Amino acid sequence: MDAHPRERPAATRPQRRRARRAGGRHQAAERLDAGPPKGCRRPVRTLAPAHGRVHRHAEGARPRRRLTTARHVKLPPMKARHAADAATLEDIPNIGPSIAGDLRGVGIATPQDLAHQDPYALYERVNAATGQRHDPCLCDCFIAAVRFMEGGAPTPWWHYIVERKRHFADHAG
Repeated sequence: MDAHPRERPAATRPQRRRARRAGGRHQAAERLDAGPPKGCRRPVRTLAPAHGRVHRHAEGARPRRRLTTARHVKLPPMKARHAADAATLEDIPNIGPSIAGDLRGVGIATPQDLAHQDPYALYERVNAATGQRHDPCLCDCFIAAVRFMEGGAPTPWWHYIVERKRHFADHAG
Protein backbone atom coordinates (compact mmCIF):
# COMPACT_ATOMS: atom_id res chain seq x y z
CA MET A 1 0.00 0.00 0.00
CA ASP A 2 1.29 3.40 -0.88
CA ALA A 3 -0.25 5.67 1.78
CA HIS A 4 -0.83 5.26 5.48
CA PRO A 5 -4.53 4.71 6.32
CA ARG A 6 -4.84 7.98 8.19
CA GLU A 7 -3.21 9.91 5.37
CA ARG A 8 -5.48 8.46 2.70
CA PRO A 9 -8.46 10.65 1.87
CA ALA A 10 -11.80 9.23 2.93
CA ALA A 11 -14.01 7.74 0.27
CA THR A 12 -16.75 10.03 -0.91
CA ARG A 13 -20.37 9.06 -0.67
CA PRO A 14 -20.67 8.27 -4.40
CA GLN A 15 -17.52 6.12 -4.24
CA ARG A 16 -18.90 4.16 -1.31
CA ARG A 17 -22.24 3.76 -3.09
CA ARG A 18 -20.57 2.43 -6.26
CA ALA A 19 -18.45 0.03 -4.20
CA ARG A 20 -21.54 -1.31 -2.39
CA ARG A 21 -23.37 -1.81 -5.67
CA ALA A 22 -20.37 -3.66 -7.07
CA GLY A 23 -20.51 -6.04 -4.11
CA GLY A 24 -17.37 -4.77 -2.45
CA ARG A 25 -16.71 -2.36 0.34
CA HIS A 26 -15.57 1.21 0.07
CA GLN A 27 -12.00 2.34 0.48
CA ALA A 28 -12.01 1.99 4.28
CA ALA A 29 -12.27 -1.77 3.91
CA GLU A 30 -8.77 -1.82 2.44
CA ARG A 31 -7.43 -0.65 5.78
CA LEU A 32 -7.72 -4.15 7.23
CA ASP A 33 -4.17 -5.02 6.19
CA ALA A 34 -2.65 -1.73 7.26
CA GLY A 35 -0.12 -1.70 10.07
CA PRO A 36 -0.40 0.27 13.30
CA PRO A 37 -0.68 4.06 13.02
CA LYS A 38 2.50 6.04 13.52
CA GLY A 39 3.29 6.68 17.16
CA CYS A 40 0.89 4.02 18.43
CA ARG A 41 2.27 1.81 21.20
CA ARG A 42 -0.10 -1.08 20.64
CA PRO A 43 -1.14 -2.37 17.25
CA VAL A 44 -4.64 -1.40 16.21
CA ARG A 45 -6.99 -3.86 14.58
CA THR A 46 -9.37 -2.24 12.12
CA LEU A 47 -12.68 -3.92 11.49
CA ALA A 48 -14.80 -3.07 8.48
CA PRO A 49 -18.32 -4.44 8.97
CA ALA A 50 -20.81 -4.88 6.17
CA HIS A 51 -22.36 -1.46 6.70
CA GLY A 52 -19.05 0.17 5.73
CA ARG A 53 -18.16 2.03 8.91
CA VAL A 54 -14.77 1.31 10.39
CA HIS A 55 -14.39 0.53 14.08
CA ARG A 56 -11.01 0.47 15.74
CA HIS A 57 -10.19 -1.53 18.83
CA ALA A 58 -6.86 -1.93 20.54
CA GLU A 59 -5.51 -5.45 20.16
CA GLY A 60 -7.19 -7.67 22.73
CA ALA A 61 -9.90 -5.11 23.53
CA ARG A 62 -13.49 -6.06 22.91
CA PRO A 63 -16.08 -3.83 21.27
CA ARG A 64 -18.81 -2.44 23.50
CA ARG A 65 -22.07 -4.34 23.34
CA ARG A 66 -25.56 -3.63 24.48
CA LEU A 67 -26.41 -5.26 27.76
CA THR A 68 -29.01 -7.80 26.75
CA THR A 69 -28.09 -10.81 28.82
CA ALA A 70 -30.58 -12.30 31.25
CA ARG A 71 -28.83 -10.79 34.26
CA HIS A 72 -29.43 -7.28 32.89
CA VAL A 73 -32.96 -7.74 31.55
CA LYS A 74 -35.85 -8.66 33.79
CA LEU A 75 -37.49 -11.66 32.18
CA PRO A 76 -41.20 -12.28 32.63
CA PRO A 77 -42.06 -15.13 34.97
CA MET A 78 -42.97 -18.46 33.42
CA LYS A 79 -46.66 -19.14 33.04
CA ALA A 80 -48.23 -22.49 33.85
CA ARG A 81 -48.36 -25.00 31.02
CA HIS A 82 -51.13 -27.06 32.64
CA ALA A 83 -54.03 -26.07 34.89
CA ALA A 84 -52.61 -28.10 37.77
CA ASP A 85 -49.40 -26.03 37.66
CA ALA A 86 -51.20 -22.72 38.32
CA ALA A 87 -50.75 -21.74 41.98
CA THR A 88 -51.86 -18.11 41.65
CA LEU A 89 -54.06 -16.23 39.20
CA GLU A 90 -50.95 -14.63 37.68
CA ASP A 91 -49.64 -18.10 36.76
CA ILE A 92 -52.49 -18.54 34.27
CA PRO A 93 -51.58 -17.63 30.69
CA ASN A 94 -53.08 -14.27 29.57
CA ILE A 95 -53.61 -13.15 33.18
CA GLY A 96 -51.33 -10.45 34.55
CA PRO A 97 -51.43 -8.48 37.80
CA SER A 98 -54.16 -6.07 36.63
CA ILE A 99 -56.57 -8.74 35.38
CA ALA A 100 -55.85 -10.86 38.47
CA GLY A 101 -56.88 -7.86 40.57
CA ASP A 102 -60.12 -7.55 38.60
CA LEU A 103 -60.84 -11.24 39.19
CA ARG A 104 -60.13 -10.93 42.92
CA GLY A 105 -62.51 -7.98 42.99
CA VAL A 106 -65.37 -10.23 41.87
CA GLY A 107 -64.56 -13.09 44.26
CA ILE A 108 -62.21 -15.27 42.19
CA ALA A 109 -59.25 -15.81 44.53
CA THR A 110 -57.58 -18.96 43.18
CA PRO A 111 -57.09 -20.45 39.72
CA GLN A 112 -59.36 -23.35 40.64
CA ASP A 113 -62.21 -20.87 41.21
CA LEU A 114 -62.11 -20.06 37.48
CA ALA A 115 -62.91 -23.58 36.34
CA HIS A 116 -66.52 -23.96 35.14
CA GLN A 117 -67.21 -20.20 35.34
CA ASP A 118 -69.04 -18.37 32.58
CA PRO A 119 -66.43 -15.95 31.13
CA TYR A 120 -69.12 -13.62 29.77
CA ALA A 121 -70.78 -13.41 33.20
CA LEU A 122 -67.35 -12.72 34.73
CA TYR A 123 -66.89 -9.86 32.28
CA GLU A 124 -70.26 -8.38 33.19
CA ARG A 125 -69.48 -8.77 36.92
CA VAL A 126 -66.16 -6.93 36.53
CA ASN A 127 -67.89 -4.13 34.60
CA ALA A 128 -70.51 -3.81 37.34
CA ALA A 129 -67.97 -3.99 40.19
CA THR A 130 -65.74 -1.26 38.73
CA GLY A 131 -68.59 0.90 37.46
CA GLN A 132 -67.17 1.16 33.95
CA ARG A 133 -67.29 -0.83 30.74
CA HIS A 134 -63.93 -2.49 30.14
CA ASP A 135 -62.38 -3.25 26.78
CA PRO A 136 -64.01 -6.36 25.27
CA CYS A 137 -60.52 -7.91 25.00
CA LEU A 138 -60.77 -8.44 28.75
CA CYS A 139 -63.58 -10.88 27.98
CA ASP A 140 -61.22 -12.67 25.57
CA CYS A 141 -58.71 -13.04 28.41
CA PHE A 142 -61.43 -14.46 30.64
CA ILE A 143 -62.43 -16.96 27.95
CA ALA A 144 -58.81 -18.05 27.52
CA ALA A 145 -58.30 -18.37 31.28
CA VAL A 146 -61.50 -20.36 31.87
CA ARG A 147 -60.76 -22.71 28.94
CA PHE A 148 -57.22 -23.23 30.27
CA MET A 149 -58.43 -24.02 33.79
CA GLU A 150 -60.94 -26.48 32.32
CA GLY A 151 -58.05 -28.44 30.80
CA GLY A 152 -57.52 -26.67 27.48
CA ALA A 153 -54.17 -25.76 26.01
CA PRO A 154 -52.63 -22.38 26.84
CA THR A 155 -53.94 -20.29 23.94
CA PRO A 156 -53.37 -16.55 23.31
CA TRP A 157 -56.39 -14.43 24.15
CA TRP A 158 -56.76 -13.08 20.60
CA HIS A 159 -57.74 -16.55 19.38
CA TYR A 160 -61.09 -16.02 21.14
CA ILE A 161 -62.04 -12.72 19.48
CA VAL A 162 -64.34 -14.35 16.91
CA GLU A 163 -66.07 -16.43 19.59
CA ARG A 164 -66.62 -13.34 21.77
CA LYS A 165 -67.95 -11.27 18.88
CA ARG A 166 -70.31 -14.04 17.87
CA HIS A 167 -71.57 -14.39 21.47
CA PHE A 168 -72.17 -10.65 21.86
CA ALA A 169 -73.91 -10.48 18.47
CA ASP A 170 -76.19 -13.41 19.37
CA HIS A 171 -77.08 -11.93 22.79
CA ALA A 172 -77.41 -8.28 21.75
CA GLY A 173 -80.57 -6.38 22.21
